[in-house]
Amino acid sequence: MNADLINRAIALAGSQTALADLCGVKQPSVANWLRRNKVSARTAIAIERAMRGQITREQLRPDIFCDPPHSLRQATDKPRQRRKKHAEASA
Repeated sequence: MNADLINRAIALAGSQTALADLCGVKQPSVANWLRRNKVSARTAIAIERAMRGQITREQLRPDIFCDPPHSLRQATDKPRQRRKKHAEASA
């Protein structure tokens, strides 16, 4: 799956070298992404920026950059709300 996205980024950039330049790495790094079929979180962000959002970090690394389920999001938001209320009460 990632190889398809990386190949798409290469096509959009024009070449592996062009994508590498946009991401601030050398061309062998791009070839390595294809060979490994996976990119790091930092690389996913660099590709997203280089492609101006046409390929997103969530597409490249859904295991890291996915939205939490709605129920989990609510559970993680509640403590922040409580902390905020507590901070306002003590001020």
